[in-house]
Amino acid sequence: MPLDFEHQIPHGLIWKPVMGHEPTNDLWLYGIDESTAQLMNKLTYPFEGNYTGIIFEDHPAMVTVRQLRNFGIKHLPAFGAMAFYTLQHIPHSFILSPIHRRERRGTVPQVTYSVSGNIITFTISPNEDIYECYRIELQQSYFIQEKIVYGIDGVAVVDIPTSFSGVIIALVTGYSEEISIASETWQALITIGPSPSPGKYLAMDAISGELLVDNETGELLLWKEDADE
Repeated sequence: MPLDFEHQIPHGLIWKPVMGHEPTNDLWLYGIDESTAQLMNKLTYPFEGNYTGIIFEDHPAMVTVRQLRNFGIKHLPAFGAMAFYTLQHIPHSFILSPIHRRERRGTVPQVTYSVSGNIITFTISPNEDIYECYRIELQQSYFIQEKIVYGIDGVAVVDIPTSFSGVIIALVTGYSEEISIASETWQALITIGPSPSPGKYLAMDAISGELLVDNETGELLLWKEDADE
C-alpha cells in the first residue's frame, strides 16, 4: 500500500530530496545541501502511523561525506533503502546496499581547531567512546589531503600544513582498537587565510572562519566568538 503524506522543505536548501522508510519504522529524508554539495540526513520516528506534524532532526552522514552531484535511493521490501550516488569531482558512481547496515558506530569525537597562515592545529578528544587513532581529511574541489594521527587515551594534537587556500571541508573520524568500529564523522568548513580563526564545533556544524552557515535554514550568518570561549 503506498504511503502518501506532505512535508514542506524550504526552497533552495535541499537539492534532489528523497525519503526512505525503513523496516524499523525510521523515516529518513535525504538531499544534497546546495551550499556544500554534501548529503543531508534527517531522521524522524512516526508514532503509530501518525505522520501529522512530524519533525525531522539532523543526523550524521550515513552514506558518504564526499561532495555529490547526484543521489537517489531504491527500496527493497523487508530490507530497507539502498543508495546510488555520483561524486561531484570524480566521474564514478557507487551503490550502497543497504544504507543502514546493522553495524555499531561510535560517538563523534570532540574537535577544536585554530588556523594560523596555512597551518591548521587540531585538538581531538573522545566523546563517549575512546579511539586509538583518528583520520583527518581536508577536501577542496578535486583534491584531498589525509593524515592519520594516534592519541594518548584518545587525545591527539596535530599541526597540519596545507597548500589549500580559501574554504575547505575538514573531516575527522575516530577508530577503535577494533579497526572495524569507526566513529561518526566530525566535519566543518574552515577558511585558510592569513589570520588565526579559532573554532569549537561538533559534527555537522558549518564554519568558515568568521562565517556561519545555518544547517536548518541554509542562511549565511556572521559568526563572532563569545567572549568566554
